[in-house]
Amino acid sequence: MTPSAPRAPPKLHAVPDTDRDPATGNVGHQLWTGATAMLAGPRLALQHRDIALGCAAAAAMYVLIWCAVLFAASRYDQAFVLWLAPHDGPAWYEHALAVAVKGSLYGLFWLAVVVAAAPVALPLCAPVLAVLAGRVEQRVANTPPPTMGWRLQAIEALRGAVRGLMVGAVLLAGNAIIWTLCSVLGLLFAPLGVVASAVLAPAWNALGLAALATSYALENRRCRLADQLALLQRRRAVLLGFGLAAQLVAWMPLLMPLVVVAGSALVVRLHRHGHVRYPDDK
Repeated sequence: MTPSAPRAPPKLHAVPDTDRDPATGNVGHQLWTGATAMLAGPRLALQHRDIALGCAAAAAMYVLIWCAVLFAASRYDQAFVLWLAPHDGPAWYEHALAVAVKGSLYGLFWLAVVVAAAPVALPLCAPVLAVLAGRVEQRVANTPPPTMGWRLQAIEALRGAVRGLMVGAVLLAGNAIIWTLCSVLGLLFAPLGVVASAVLAPAWNALGLAALATSYALENRRCRLADQLALLQRRRAVLLGFGLAAQLVAWMPLLMPLVVVAGSALVVRLHRHGHVRYPDDK
């Protein structure tokens, strides 16, 4: 009797990147995974009309607040630079150093202002962004947030805005501490203050931007602020990578809602792999 041919092993289908656990691998891999999660924002907006319309409505509100923040900051940029920049000396190299440091300080000041505008604008746009985050969850996970009446939705939106402002206040306080530290270092040795600002400020703002971008989906699921901060602590590598990539979009206020779309999709992905637990999970 002729033995039957061995069965071919079943084909293993590759797991799509959007379904893989973002919190696996070493720190570098998690940073990269978090950064590439930002791509979900424009992809979902292009695929779904309701998400695109929600982004447009949120962008209109965000731009108005963003412009107001920039207008207020324009009154202090020159004082900031003159305080930290070295005095212009008679030698050519002293003049060149002073010009280079002043240019760097202007750039760092406006980078910090543009990124720090998010902790102010995003909580104020909370009602629109909460609806947008719910739409994203509905599209990505096919499990929309719990249904609520208009009164309860208004209460939850207000609570989300207050919590967002609290997180924003912490971020702004951290920026003030970093600015003070870098100012002291700049007075001791100007290039050292510039380098410290270039490293500390982007990392701090990246974590804050990631926390704000993911907070709307978490608020829709009624996660406590303590749970949101715990997620930031446990998965800081993923969220730091996401926040660093999101800062590139933060320069363009019209695209800022895409950060919330991508952050909401990242929350769904983290929940799928057990890194986020909702209060109504069994």
